[in-house]
Amino acid sequence: RTGQIVGVAIFDAVRLAGTNVTRATLHNAGFMKRNRITIGSKISVRKAGKIIPKVVGVVSGQGDPDFPTKCPSCKGAAKLVKGGESKVGEMLELVCTAAECSAQNVSSLCHYLATFGVLGLGDSRVAQLVNGGAVDTPADFYRLDVDTAVGCGLSRRQALLAVAAIHMVPAPDKMEDEDLENQIDA
Repeated sequence: RTGQIVGVAIFDAVRLAGTNVTRATLHNAGFMKRNRITIGSKISVRKAGKIIPKVVGVVSGQGDPDFPTKCPSCKGAAKLVKGGESKVGEMLELVCTAAECSAQNVSSLCHYLATFGVLGLGDSRVAQLVNGGAVDTPADFYRLDVDTAVGCGLSRRQALLAVAAIHMVPAPDKMEDEDLENQIDA
């Protein structure tokens, strides 16, 4: 939504708090630079609040991170932007500068839906609707019909659930397709 590109550490599975963990966020570019985390670094990971994997330090293999110059989503220009100072040091963010970045649009649309309490439409479904050309702005959600959603690659059931979520039909996942279509058309 903001264009921020967040690094993710991908590593061999480790057992933490009863689950196998293979990924953890690297927070921001400043965190990576301060801790000198690069490809091949050996990191220390723990679970924050017994749920979210968190990189807490580097054991070995430190070096200067090599940040991408292109957005992984739209291939537009990416650059390092200084934020401000925090308790841990300078805030440094890697951001996509492309105004037409599809990932930013999908994230903004998901934020819009969440703000209005629309449940059941996550990033992947919204991305399908955006990539299929059915949705580009929040207003497009309210023009969306089942057949158009199916045309974007959703199954008929997925399309019914998506449109029902936008229309805020209560408990659509518990309804039969025919009843759901009647609720949407009402």
